[in-house]
Formats: sequence, structure tokens, C-alpha cells
Amino acid sequence: MVALARRWWNHTILKNIGALFSGTAVARVFSALGLFIIARQLGPDEFGVFVSTLSLAKLTSVLFSLGLDTWLLRNGRNHPERPLAVASSVCLGIKLSLGAAWFVGLLLISPFLKQAIFPRDVLILAALSIWLDELASTGWSTFKTALRNTITVWLIIGAQGLFFIAILLLAGNDVTVTRPYMAARALTSAVSGGMALWLVARLVGIHWRRALMPFVLRDTAPFGLSEGLAVIYERADITIIGHWLGKTAAGLYAPAVSLTTTLFLIPQAIYEVMLPVTSEMFVRTPQRIRRQAFRIILLSAFLGAALGLGMVLIARPIVWLIYGPAYTLSGDILTILSTILVFKSVSFGSAAVLTAVGWQNRRVMVQAVAAALNIGLNLALVQVYGLWGVAYIYVLTEAVLMVGYILFYLRWQSTYKIEEPVVGAIYDQAHLPPVQGSQE
Repeated sequence: MVALARRWWNHTILKNIGALFSGTAVARVFSALGLFIIARQLGPDEFGVFVSTLSLAKLTSVLFSLGLDTWLLRNGRNHPERPLAVASSVCLGIKLSLGAAWFVGLLLISPFLKQAIFPRDVLILAALSIWLDELASTGWSTFKTALRNTITVWLIIGAQGLFFIAILLLAGNDVTVTRPYMAARALTSAVSGGMALWLVARLVGIHWRRALMPFVLRDTAPFGLSEGLAVIYERADITIIGHWLGKTAAGLYAPAVSLTTTLFLIPQAIYEVMLPVTSEMFVRTPQRIRRQAFRIILLSAFLGAALGLGMVLIARPIVWLIYGPAYTLSGDILTILSTILVFKSVSFGSAAVLTAVGWQNRRVMVQAVAAALNIGLNLALVQVYGLWGVAYIYVLTEAVLMVGYILFYLRWQSTYKIEEPVVGAIYDQAHLPPVQGSQE
């Protein structure tokens, strides 16, 4: 019986990793091709406006996203009585209410920003698309948590495919200004977000529990801080470049970052499948967690080495081929950033372990150091060393992050004792009865 259960578990995990990876890969291809077309149509100047406004909106969206999707992946399967519908609905309710306040706040401050880099109308469209994307993301995370990733991948592919079609239509009509592309992004985000929420309501269920919101907000604090810090060291560089070096520099730097992050999909797929599964294992069969944790990190390290070496070899020719000669400098920057793929892969694997075993607070400590280092060095050196300095700072930040995660992982391995975790404490504190009749 035990052997049969293990074979089922391994089959389920591999199936979900394969589904999520393949679907995310297709979606990333659509996203990357779309950005290539936009970059060619707009040129470095207007493309700099496009990526700078999106980066600013994403950077500030942590004020309402609060790491709720990661919290859902970590906790959505761990309570024996309460269905996933409750946790998912609470996350959606928080994002809707706080997201509305965030959107109004960005609307109010938009006239005071540099209009040459952050035009008010483009920024508002970017903010709207990011808000809708966050709602869709919670829908996707609901199905990831339930290990129903066949649904997840079709939602993700549909979202990116729809935007790609809109880009083709605009480019076919020779549109060379930023606003229509951002409007198309907002419109397609509305469609894909609506579809994700409709499927959640239909297949999982919506069960609003406002009494749970304060408890979830308190519990998600380390996840929100973690997400905010991650966005800072992954997105702040483009915003800083746009502000200090201008939109052309941002337009040249963004393609290198885009190609690098496109390859994050492989370790990210492993992370998003293994986090809910490893979290459940930690609760139900804690004696197996040590071996599973080591396997995750080892696999991530091999993947990262292969990805990093491959990108170093093709960085310059692929940029020239895809973006054209106007973006030659982007190929040189991409060569530098290729090293990040090694660090990021190991970070994804170790982050999944630390989060699953309840060491999220330690993870946040490492991220705080990395974010402070990234922002401090960028502000101090961006005007001295330009794009090259920013690229090397990004690499340094990811290296610090990986080393910190590994050190905490090793500390956990040496101190871990099998204990009986407290399951569902968030729900129990709210004194709510079990919800009946919902589907997982």
C-alpha cells in the first residue's frame, strides 16, 4: 500500500510539473514574441516608456498583492476540514478591496511623475492591467494548489495568446506608439481575469468569509514582505534606469532582462508545483521531508547550470536575430545576466523548501539584505557606471540571495526534528464552522 501511494504521488507530481512547465513555456513564448514585436515597432525610446510604466505599476502592486498567492500555495491544502474555496475567496476579496485603493492612489500621484517616461494615461492603463493580472493570478494559484494544472496552463496560455493576437493586429496596422499596446494589454487582462474567476466559481466555489480576512492578512505578512522585496530587486532596476538614464537606456536594458526571465519558467514551474506538495508532505508525512528537500535543490542546481551555460553561448546572436541591430548593446548585457539563471534556479528550489517548512521569515531576512543591497548600489552607481553597473549589481543581488537561502537550508537540515505541526490555525482562530458542499 505504501509503495502504491508513493508511485501515485510521484506520478501526480511529475504530471503536474510537466503540465505546468509545458503550458508556461508556451505562454512565455507568446509573451516573449509579443515583446519582441512591440520592441521592434516602438524602437528603444517608446519601448522604454512601455517597460518603465509597467515596471512602476508592478513595483507598487505589492501594496495589495501581499504575497497572497504564495500564501495560498503554502496553506490551501493544509486544513483537513476547510475547502480550498474559502482560502481562495479570502485572497480574492483582499486583492479586490486593497487593489481598488491602490489604483486610486496611483491615479492621484500620476500627474506628478516625469511625463516623458511615465505618461499619465499609459501608467493608468498599465496599473489597470496589473490589477486584473493579480486577480487572474489568484485564480491560477487556486488550481495550482489543487494540483489541477491542466486548467492552469490553459488559462495562462489563453491570457498570453490573446494579448499576442492583439499585438499582431496592432503591428499589422503599423502602430508605432505606446498607448494602444498598453490598452490592448488592459483589455486582454480583463478577459483572461474574468475567465479565471468564472472557472474558480464554477469548479472550486466562492465562499466569502470576511471574518477570516484579518487573520489571513496577519498570516500573509511574511509572504507579502517576501514578494515586495523580490519585486524590488527584480524590477527596480528598470524603473531606476528610466528615471536616471532615460527611456532609451531602459529600452535597451529591458530586452536582456526579458530574455533572462523568460527562462525562469523552468525552475519556477518546479517551485509552483513542489511548494503546495512539499507543504502538504511536511504536515502529513514529515519523516520524508529531508530527502525530498535535497532532491528539489539538486534538480534546481543542475537545471540552472544548463540554462546559464546555454544562454552565455547564444546571448549576442539571439538578441541580434530577434530584436535587430538597434538592440546590439542588449546582447552584451544579456551575456552578463546569463549567470543569474544559475543563481535563480537554486534560489527557487531552496525557497520552496524554506517556505514549505515554515521558514518564510528567514527567507525574508535574506531578501531584505538583497533588496537593500540592490537599491543602495543602483542609486549610488547608476550614473557612474550606467547599464553595465546595473547589470552586475543584478547578478550580485541574485548571488547573495542564493547563498543566503542555502545557508538557511543547511541550518534547517541540521536542526530539523519531526514534530506534529499545527494545522489550520488561521481558520481555527476565527472560530468558523467547517464549510460543506464545496469542491476542492
